[in-house]
Amino acid sequence: MVGKYFQEGRTSWVPGSFFTMIGPECRLDLFWDNISSEDVWRVSNGKVSFGVWYSEDRDLFFLYRFEGCHWSDTVFSAMTLPEEKRIRPPFMHVTEKLQLLITLVSTETGKIMACRTLTFSHPLSKKLCLAVDKHFYANYIKTWNESNFVERVARVYQTYPLPEMITKAQGCILCTGQENVLHPPYLA
Repeated sequence: MVGKYFQEGRTSWVPGSFFTMIGPECRLDLFWDNISSEDVWRVSNGKVSFGVWYSEDRDLFFLYRFEGCHWSDTVFSAMTLPEEKRIRPPFMHVTEKLQLLITLVSTETGKIMACRTLTFSHPLSKKLCLAVDKHFYANYIKTWNESNFVERVARVYQTYPLPEMITKAQGCILCTGQENVLHPPYLA
């Protein structure tokens, strides 16, 4: 996978990060400029922390921080996926945990520079499943449209202009890339 094109034939991407969850499958795709060997090491081997928080509108903010970097975030709604990929997340039993595939892609070449799979803690896995499951509730689907979604996200960023501020918001749960829960779950 490393060294291959993220999407065959596509040689450039716009910088950004995208979290997706389709059923139990979680991905974090990172599209970075000027990737250094240090960046590759951070994504491939460095310590990484994650966070999950959802707004009062039930939009999911997925937070991540690689060793030596500041917190970053990406927003997710199952409604942004094509209809055939909108699959409800599983119910998480006591010992179950989700895995996350992280892919680092060079925006200049379109090639995968690093890949890594990590396991979330059970509390974060459960919170993530509960948050995404709310995207399948009738009242969320009924009120969802892209422009409304963009407006709601902009309001959250007015309140929390930095991702680190979201990590301190009521209801945010954090964990490292393996097991350790840093904040207790708040399942509102």
